[in-house]
Amino acid sequence: MDLKDLTELERKVFIKLLLGWDNEQLTDHLKGKRGNIKQVVNSIFKKFGVHSKPELLARYMHNIVI
Repeated sequence: MDLKDLTELERKVFIKLLLGWDNEQLTDHLKGKRGNIKQVVNSIFKKFGVHSKPELLARYMHNIVI
């Protein structure tokens, strides 16, 4: 997975997820609705083939090292 494959919003959310932000913080920061942010997070998970934030971080870090 390449970050170029993410939408602009997905990239913003992805970076915040790597920093440990939760969905509530994302919603406040991006002035969105919690359900919409959850959809964006789930879209990122799908594109990376993961099911959780820790798994996303591990997959991303693994790809950087390799």
